[in-house]
Amino acid sequence: MKDWRDYDASKSLTITEDTLLDRAIDMKGDIIIQEGKSLRLSCRVHMPKGGKIIVNPGATLILNGCKLHNDCGETWGGIEVLSLGENTG
Repeated sequence: MKDWRDYDASKSLTITEDTLLDRAIDMKGDIIIQEGKSLRLSCRVHMPKGGKIIVNPGATLILNGCKLHNDCGETWGGIEVLSLGENTG
């Protein structure tokens, strides 16, 4: 049973240290990368309907052979790159 169909903000993943995800993951919320931290994705990542990957100012997202999608045929929220002055994600 696909129990990750519905978005749940309380199930968001906050990246607080440099992180490599190299195994398939089914998200139920957003992925939020904190300032000064990096996330490298090298796997399949299911995002829930409306879920986003948020790259805060000074954070880094590296996409390395990954597949970002919604496994339920819905539209996910995409990648949101934030900036503060000249400091951008």
